[in-house]
Amino acid sequence: MVADISLSGIGVYSDQPIRDGKDLSVDIYFISSDGSIRCASVDGSIGHARKMRNIYYVGIQFKKDIMPAQQPLLYEYLMTLLRCSRK
Repeated sequence: MVADISLSGIGVYSDQPIRDGKDLSVDIYFISSDGSIRCASVDGSIGHARKMRNIYYVGIQFKKDIMPAQQPLLYEYLMTLLRCSRK
């Protein structure tokens, strides 16, 4: 489950511990501006993981920031989220 997301990383909740520094690929599903469900894969590494009661919060730093040239639909989606959160 996603806790937060930005152009440079994502925070997720996990029921399993994940060690700091572990490299991984994250599949992010989102609804594009045309209403279709899309998936973008982003490479990253675990920046930190901490236990919160009986669940873990995991911070994943993307290897490269989300940019319009590489991930145009995901970039558009995230920018829309960021604009809405500032209102």
